[in-house]
Amino acid sequence: IFQDTLTVELAINLKDVEIRYTLDGSAPDSTATLYNEKLVLNKSAKIQAVAYKEGWQPSDVAERQFVRAKYKAQAIQLDKQPNDRYKANGPASLGDFVKGTVRFTDGSWLGYEKSHLTATLDLGASVEVSGVTISALEDPGSWIFFPKGVKVWVSTDGSNYNQVLRKSYPTAKEPSAAKLANFTEQFEPAKARYVRVQVESNLINPPWHPNPGEPCWVFVDEILVE
Repeated sequence: IFQDTLTVELAINLKDVEIRYTLDGSAPDSTATLYNEKLVLNKSAKIQAVAYKEGWQPSDVAERQFVRAKYKAQAIQLDKQPNDRYKANGPASLGDFVKGTVRFTDGSWLGYEKSHLTATLDLGASVEVSGVTISALEDPGSWIFFPKGVKVWVSTDGSNYNQVLRKSYPTAKEPSAAKLANFTEQFEPAKARYVRVQVESNLINPPWHPNPGEPCWVFVDEILVE
């Protein structure tokens, strides 16, 4: 997570190696951009890179997601409090730039059972905003699933809100190990002091789950604005 710009270096401990990379989410191959100097990021990006050496097989793809949080919320208000067992440090945890781990009990996550999460971020002044990132956890074995969708509204006065984003995500179709993901979405730039984000839960376990139809969870540790 960074606020302004970030310099990223790609390296491998072999001589005469060519590194190719992408920033747009596509898988890198031998035709991808050739890495020859440090990258300077000024927006959120997922860097994927692969190394080539003559006479060798290509490397596995290495990847890392970098999230720009241009604005740090001065205050965050929740429409509904998280479960008492998974409340981290309250709403402030959603904007402290501290990432949780794949252990949902690590104290960094806000957990909601059979409920959506809606947070209103006060940026302190009207600024131009153009995107949000929701950092979430999925652990199907613990009945925790990534968000089903996200909605965003913006306001300059805290009373009148305009919706600027609505996005849906597919539900997991099979069991998996616990994992993290950043859901980064862009929208048309808009002036706003207040950014309201609804993280939509699946509410119940999917049909393939060992306990289908039972209440499931959504876990979020950061809501970031750029």
